Amino acid sequence: MIKIIFSILFLGTAIGIFLGPVKKNWEDINLLAVEKKDFNTVLSNSRELIDLRDNLIRKYNEIPESDLARLEKLIPSGIKKMDLVVETESLVKKYGFALKDIQVDIAKVEDKKSKANEINNDIFDAVYINLSFNGPYKPLLSFISELENDLRIMEIESLLFDADESDWYEYTMRIKTYAKK
Repeated sequence: MIKIIFSILFLGTAIGIFLGPVKKNWEDINLLAVEKKDFNTVLSNSRELIDLRDNLIRKYNEIPESDLARLEKLIPSGIKKMDLVVETESLVKKYGFALKDIQVDIAKVEDKKSKANEINNDIFDAVYINLSFNGPYKPLLSFISELENDLRIMEIESLLFDADESDWYEYTMRIKTYAKK
């Protein structure tokens, strides 16, 4: 009987001694298993992102150079004031106007979430072209039409003109366009 009691006592003590440190390690093992599962999820997501990036790069590389050039014309990278001045000046002179003054100003595009038609991104700058020129009225319509049909996004913000007795007007125009930073 004493042997059975001692056996049970020793067995209980052995189980207690064994489970004490093992219980702490068991909790650590469970935490590590959860972390392993999280890491595997992150690894799986990163592989999906890598595949997505590779697919996007492949699709971008499939875009013809002519289309990329058109996209660059639509909203160019960086602001090249001189190119913009030369382009605008040649367009004004094409319609027989006498250019008096041209200024190019750059402003950051502010976040205007309430207006759906604004470009709401901090990667664009607004570029304002202020023109002052003289000429007849009829070519002005063609000039505005060409601005409207140009590949570059351009908005005429204001157009003021003074008339004299002949068909000769003095125009002041403010045009807004965009460029990537």
